Amino acid sequence: MCRCVVGLGSSLGIRREMLELAVAAIRANPRVTLGRCSRIYETPPLGESSRMTYLNAAISLDWEGSPNELLVLLKSVEERLGRQRSRRWADRVLDADLLWVEGYFSNGPNLVVPHPGLKERNFAIWPLLEVEPGALDESGVTYWQRLQKMRAPTAVGVLAG
Repeated sequence: MCRCVVGLGSSLGIRREMLELAVAAIRANPRVTLGRCSRIYETPPLGESSRMTYLNAAISLDWEGSPNELLVLLKSVEERLGRQRSRRWADRVLDADLLWVEGYFSNGPNLVVPHPGLKERNFAIWPLLEVEPGALDESGVTYWQRLQKMRAPTAVGVLAG
Protein backbone atom coordinates (compact mmCIF):
# COMPACT_ATOMS: atom_id res chain seq x y z
CA MET A 1 0.00 0.00 0.00
CA CYS A 2 1.28 3.48 -0.78
CA ARG A 3 0.33 6.94 0.49
CA CYS A 4 -0.40 9.27 -2.43
CA VAL A 5 -1.63 12.78 -3.16
CA VAL A 6 -3.80 13.45 -6.19
CA GLY A 7 -4.29 16.95 -7.56
CA LEU A 8 -7.65 17.80 -9.10
CA GLY A 9 -8.50 20.71 -11.37
CA SER A 10 -11.40 21.90 -13.51
CA SER A 11 -11.95 24.94 -15.71
CA LEU A 12 -15.07 23.97 -17.67
CA GLY A 13 -18.66 23.29 -16.75
CA ILE A 14 -19.78 23.13 -13.16
CA ARG A 15 -16.24 23.10 -11.83
CA ARG A 16 -16.88 22.45 -8.13
CA GLU A 17 -19.30 19.63 -8.89
CA MET A 18 -16.72 18.09 -11.21
CA LEU A 19 -14.15 18.03 -8.40
CA GLU A 20 -16.68 16.42 -6.05
CA LEU A 21 -17.60 13.80 -8.68
CA ALA A 22 -13.93 13.01 -9.18
CA VAL A 23 -13.44 12.44 -5.44
CA ALA A 24 -16.49 10.16 -5.35
CA ALA A 25 -15.30 8.18 -8.38
CA ILE A 26 -11.80 7.72 -6.97
CA ARG A 27 -13.13 6.82 -3.52
CA ALA A 28 -15.46 4.20 -5.04
CA ASN A 29 -12.50 2.09 -6.17
CA PRO A 30 -12.02 -0.78 -3.68
CA ARG A 31 -8.24 -0.29 -3.76
CA VAL A 32 -8.56 3.30 -2.44
CA THR A 33 -8.83 4.44 1.16
CA LEU A 34 -9.51 8.16 1.07
CA GLY A 35 -7.52 10.31 3.48
CA ARG A 36 -7.86 14.09 3.67
CA CYS A 37 -9.37 16.63 1.28
CA SER A 38 -7.94 20.12 0.80
CA ARG A 39 -9.59 23.45 0.38
CA ILE A 40 -10.61 24.43 -3.14
CA TYR A 41 -8.54 27.18 -4.72
CA GLU A 42 -9.47 29.43 -7.62
CA THR A 43 -6.51 30.21 -9.88
CA PRO A 44 -5.84 31.84 -13.22
CA PRO A 45 -5.18 29.64 -16.25
CA LEU A 46 -1.72 28.22 -16.90
CA GLY A 47 -0.35 28.30 -20.43
CA GLU A 48 -1.54 30.01 -23.58
CA SER A 49 -4.31 27.58 -24.60
CA SER A 50 -6.39 27.92 -21.44
CA ARG A 51 -8.69 30.91 -21.01
CA MET A 52 -10.94 29.98 -18.09
CA THR A 53 -10.30 30.24 -14.34
CA TYR A 54 -9.51 26.93 -12.63
CA LEU A 55 -10.68 25.38 -9.41
CA ASN A 56 -7.92 23.21 -7.89
CA ALA A 57 -7.76 20.90 -4.87
CA ALA A 58 -5.96 17.79 -3.63
CA ILE A 59 -6.80 14.56 -1.85
CA SER A 60 -4.59 12.14 0.01
CA LEU A 61 -5.27 8.45 -0.22
CA ASP A 62 -3.85 5.03 0.50
CA TRP A 63 -3.62 2.95 -2.67
CA GLU A 64 -3.33 -0.82 -2.83
CA GLY A 65 -1.28 -1.11 -5.98
CA SER A 66 1.51 0.50 -7.93
CA PRO A 67 1.67 4.21 -8.76
CA ASN A 68 1.31 3.30 -12.46
CA GLU A 69 -1.94 1.46 -11.70
CA LEU A 70 -3.21 4.52 -9.83
CA LEU A 71 -2.37 6.69 -12.84
CA VAL A 72 -4.51 4.37 -15.00
CA LEU A 73 -7.41 4.80 -12.54
CA LEU A 74 -7.05 8.60 -12.59
CA LYS A 75 -7.06 8.75 -16.40
CA SER A 76 -10.15 6.51 -16.53
CA VAL A 77 -11.95 8.81 -14.05
CA GLU A 78 -11.06 11.82 -16.24
CA GLU A 79 -12.52 10.06 -19.29
CA ARG A 80 -15.69 8.89 -17.49
CA LEU A 81 -16.35 12.44 -16.35
CA GLY A 82 -16.01 13.87 -19.85
CA ARG A 83 -12.38 14.87 -20.30
CA GLN A 84 -11.47 15.20 -23.95
CA ARG A 85 -7.80 15.46 -24.69
CA SER A 86 -6.79 18.26 -27.01
CA ARG A 87 -3.79 20.52 -27.04
CA ARG A 88 -1.55 21.01 -24.03
CA TRP A 89 -2.72 23.53 -21.39
CA ALA A 90 -6.23 23.60 -22.88
CA ASP A 91 -9.28 24.16 -20.66
CA ARG A 92 -10.71 20.92 -19.35
CA VAL A 93 -13.64 19.47 -17.46
CA LEU A 94 -11.29 17.54 -15.17
CA ASP A 95 -7.60 17.08 -14.63
CA ALA A 96 -6.51 14.40 -12.14
CA ASP A 97 -2.73 14.26 -11.56
CA LEU A 98 -0.66 12.04 -9.33
CA LEU A 99 1.31 14.73 -7.51
CA TRP A 100 3.25 12.78 -4.91
CA VAL A 101 3.80 9.25 -3.59
CA GLU A 102 5.47 8.71 -0.23
CA GLY A 103 9.01 7.40 -0.72
CA TYR A 104 8.55 6.88 -4.47
CA PHE A 105 10.29 8.80 -7.21
CA SER A 106 9.99 8.15 -10.94
CA ASN A 107 11.08 9.85 -14.12
CA GLY A 108 9.58 7.32 -16.51
CA PRO A 109 8.00 7.91 -19.91
CA ASN A 110 4.43 7.53 -18.58
CA LEU A 111 4.78 8.69 -14.98
CA VAL A 112 6.89 11.37 -13.33
CA VAL A 113 6.61 11.53 -9.53
CA PRO A 114 6.69 14.00 -7.90
CA HIS A 115 4.69 15.79 -10.57
CA PRO A 116 7.16 17.82 -12.65
CA GLY A 117 5.43 21.17 -12.06
CA LEU A 118 4.74 20.70 -8.36
CA LYS A 119 7.58 22.88 -7.05
CA GLU A 120 6.55 25.89 -9.15
CA ARG A 121 2.74 25.74 -8.93
CA ASN A 122 1.10 27.32 -5.93
CA PHE A 123 -2.24 25.75 -6.92
CA ALA A 124 -0.68 22.29 -6.51
CA ILE A 125 1.76 22.68 -3.62
CA TRP A 126 -0.62 24.47 -1.21
CA PRO A 127 -3.36 21.79 -1.43
CA LEU A 128 -0.71 19.04 -1.27
CA LEU A 129 0.57 20.39 2.04
CA GLU A 130 -2.95 20.65 3.44
CA VAL A 131 -3.49 16.92 2.97
CA GLU A 132 0.09 15.69 3.48
CA PRO A 133 1.97 18.29 5.56
CA GLY A 134 5.09 16.13 5.96
CA ALA A 135 5.63 15.58 2.23
CA LEU A 136 9.25 15.57 1.09
CA ASP A 137 10.56 16.11 -2.43
CA GLU A 138 13.04 13.79 -4.15
CA SER A 139 16.00 15.52 -2.47
CA GLY A 140 14.52 15.13 1.03
CA VAL A 141 13.45 18.79 1.31
CA THR A 142 10.02 19.51 2.74
CA TYR A 143 7.60 21.23 0.40
CA TRP A 144 7.01 23.79 3.18
CA GLN A 145 10.42 25.22 2.34
CA ARG A 146 9.23 25.87 -1.21
CA LEU A 147 6.35 28.04 0.01
CA GLN A 148 8.63 30.85 1.15
CA LYS A 149 8.74 32.17 -2.41
CA MET A 150 5.10 31.47 -3.33
CA ARG A 151 1.98 33.49 -2.88
CA ALA A 152 -1.02 31.54 -1.58
CA PRO A 153 -3.80 31.00 -4.11
CA THR A 154 -7.32 32.17 -3.27
CA ALA A 155 -9.32 29.60 -1.28
CA VAL A 156 -13.00 29.49 -2.26
CA GLY A 157 -14.31 26.47 -0.41
CA VAL A 158 -13.59 23.01 0.98
CA LEU A 159 -13.54 19.81 -1.02
CA ALA A 160 -15.97 17.28 0.44
CA GLY A 161 -14.79 13.73 0.78
